[in-house]
Amino acid sequence: MADTVELPVLDLPRLSLKEGVDTSRPIPILIKVAKDGETPNVFYAPNAERFAVDLKGAEYLERALAYHSPEARERAANIRAAKALIAAPTITPEEWAASHDWAKWVCDGEETYAASIEELVEHLADIGAATPSYCYVTTARGFDFDLEDAIETYLMDEHHEDAECNDLPKLIDFFNEWKKTETVTTYWPGSTVVVIDPARFADEIAAAKTLVAEAEAA
Repeated sequence: MADTVELPVLDLPRLSLKEGVDTSRPIPILIKVAKDGETPNVFYAPNAERFAVDLKGAEYLERALAYHSPEARERAANIRAAKALIAAPTITPEEWAASHDWAKWVCDGEETYAASIEELVEHLADIGAATPSYCYVTTARGFDFDLEDAIETYLMDEHHEDAECNDLPKLIDFFNEWKKTETVTTYWPGSTVVVIDPARFADEIAAAKTLVAEAEAA
C-alpha cells in the first residue's frame, strides 16, 4: 500500500474569475508576488484575505472589509445615534408630566422603563448605572402583525416564489377584524427627549455634533 502523500494546499478563500472561464473542471492558476515591471495576473487584498483579477476589485474588497468590520459598524451606529439625538425634539420633565401626547412611561433608550423620571433615575442608580442627562418619552403600540407579509415570506422560504394561497384576501379580512378585539399593548421609545440635566445634555449634544462633523469631513 502506497504511503499517503500530503499535497501542499494554497488556501484561497475566494477568487474572482473573468467571464468565459470553464468552471466545470479544475482551473489552473499561476500566482506569485509580482516584481517591479512585471504585469500581475491577480491581485491579493491582504486585510480581506481575498483575491481579485484586477486592482479595482482588490481595492473594493479592502474597502468592503473596512466598512463591515465590527469597529466600523459600531462607529456607524454611534454616528446614527448622534444624528438622532441632535435632531430630537426636547421637552422638560414638567412638560412631559403635564402632557397627554405620550404614554406615561419613560425609558433610557435601552431596556429600562419607568412610570416617572424619578423612578427611572432611582432604578438606574440601583443597578449601578450613571444618572442619565436625558431620557425618552414612549409611544404605545397595540397588537400589530402583518399576516400577509408573514404568509408571503413563508411561501417564499418553504415553497417557491410563485406559490400562493387559494383565498388569502378572505383570511386577511378575518384577521383584521380579529385584531380589533386584541388589547395587548407595548411601549417603545419615541423620538422626543426629556432633558433631565440641561448642562450635561448640552455637553452630550456638543460631543454628538463633533462626532458627526468628523464623520462628514472624513
